Amino acid sequence: MTQGKFKLLFSYTVFLILFSCTSTPVNTHKISKIVPTTLKVRRPLSPGADPHAGPGGVDYKSTPLPDKKLDCDSISSIYKNLPLDKILACFPTLDEPMDVIYHLIREPLPYFLLEEEEEETPECLKKFLREIPIPREIIFQAPTEEKGKYLCYSSRLDIEAEHWMDVHLPKNRLDLVLHLPIKNIPKNKEEVLSELTRFSLAPFLQGEFFHAKILTDSLCRVCIGDRDQVKKEDLTPIFWP
Repeated sequence: MTQGKFKLLFSYTVFLILFSCTSTPVNTHKISKIVPTTLKVRRPLSPGADPHAGPGGVDYKSTPLPDKKLDCDSISSIYKNLPLDKILACFPTLDEPMDVIYHLIREPLPYFLLEEEEEETPECLKKFLREIPIPREIIFQAPTEEKGKYLCYSSRLDIEAEHWMDVHLPKNRLDLVLHLPIKNIPKNKEEVLSELTRFSLAPFLQGEFFHAKILTDSLCRVCIGDRDQVKKEDLTPIFWP
């Protein structure tokens, strides 16, 4: 994974609108900077196991079970079905001043869904970027107060936040608002991936912070891998954002 993929392209402003009050849960840490080369995502096809289910219960374990890497993969893997070349060609045409809204759809495979009710919504977004995939969970390393020391963290998207006893609660809706026009147009697919990454990670940011829990070293090694993990003796890595 190259550092170039995580170069921030502030070509247009992104706003998140959260329609519910939030607070930092117990044992959750506020992380302002992560090491982008360690970032892995999980987006399994089915819901995870219910932590409250008893042995033998329907939701006692996830189906199918995670693979040997715990379903961890690079962020680019969730965009494999997107036509990056078409999206690259679309960006230069987004030159009219307007707000484009995407709604967060909380499903086992979460995504942002383009609001298409407005007649002004650009046609190329409707055709080629109607949905923006979002991870269910992100895993990464971040620096600690001790110089040269890094911890592994996990942040999950609550896919049940809009439901209570099978009732849909739209008050927990999360919107992604893109303010057009584009100022710095992506010049290649790598820069397109950088923009998509910024969109997909937006639900995990609350203000300037990722709210995450510490992950054990053993799980971190399995998910991130020894090669991509930052070691204390490594040179100072690039941080994001």
